[in-house]
Amino acid sequence: MVIYGEAAGKLIFIEYVFSQEDLATGISWPAIPLGGLPIPPIDNVHLLHFGTSESARGRYTVHMYFIPEETYLAWDAEPSAL
Repeated sequence: MVIYGEAAGKLIFIEYVFSQEDLATGISWPAIPLGGLPIPPIDNVHLLHFGTSESARGRYTVHMYFIPEETYLAWDAEPSAL
């Protein structure tokens, strides 16, 4: 599953949700299915695990951000322009 986020009318990140089995077998995404939306250069990536601390099982997400982390962490509200 692919999710994307935007702010001020611009693409800020894309996120993939996948399983532990996908991670173990080397999942790849040869084409990003965003309906032809152009993908900017990736600035930073976060890999998150949703499950128990005792197990690698569960769901994972990878967030690929197109702006610096310092920028979006400083927002108190959605920016009007980037």
